[in-house]
Amino acid sequence: MTLGQIILSYLIIWSLCVFLTLPFGVRPSENPLPLEARGAPERAHYGRKIAIAAVLALGFTALLYYAVTAEFIHFEE
Repeated sequence: MTLGQIILSYLIIWSLCVFLTLPFGVRPSENPLPLEARGAPERAHYGRKIAIAAVLALGFTALLYYAVTAEFIHFEE
């Protein structure tokens, strides 16, 4: 795999991990403000979720890199 393929794979996997971690730990607000959606979370913890997604994406990208270099997955033929 080239460096560009690794970076692109990481970004795709990271975006999937971010969307997968978004719903965890979200609780709706008990007393929503006027004009605020009743399902809006009190604290979404986006920073923590982005960090968790980055670590997960790094691990999955490493597994993908290993699978490609060990020739379990073939991209070029």
